[in-house]
Amino acid sequence: SCCETTEPDPIKTIESQMGQTVVQASMKRPLMLVFLRHAGCTFCRQTLSDLQLHRDEILGMGVDVALVHMGSPMEGTTMLSKYELDFFHRFSDPQCELYRAFGLPRGSFQQLFGVRVWLRGIAAGIFGGHGVGRMSGDGFRMPGVYLLDRGQIVSQFKAESASDRPDYLALAGVTDIENGKLSL
Repeated sequence: SCCETTEPDPIKTIESQMGQTVVQASMKRPLMLVFLRHAGCTFCRQTLSDLQLHRDEILGMGVDVALVHMGSPMEGTTMLSKYELDFFHRFSDPQCELYRAFGLPRGSFQQLFGVRVWLRGIAAGIFGGHGVGRMSGDGFRMPGVYLLDRGQIVSQFKAESASDRPDYLALAGVTDIENGKLSL
């Protein structure tokens, strides 16, 4: 028919620096797919710091990690190497195709600039040492985290504000290591 779209599914077409799509990367082991805000965002830097801190525990739970960012492949490499996370799959998504495919919207003024966000931003940026940098990407795009197994979402965290912090270990913990299967 005239109105059907034949748009390729970014989950099955956009490849990481390792040459795998999101679906392919989730076929052998569960995959925690972390969607970052723009590279200069204090909360993006806090996310990378959290992942650096918990990376060995998450991997030890039998879960791989992949990061989606809005910068160029080189910007992603540079950003993640600062946190020693450059060995994870990383998906460069400057057009936000994966963000849209996973239902991550652009945030409202309150979600991005509300009082709670400002207070958490001051705490993370100044007291947490995460600072603020140059914006690279859609500064209004919301973050999120999804746990996939064999191409299927089994758990997710969609931020209600730009400053929300997921519990990465709890998200990874929906796996049953002994059986190698996910349990909800």
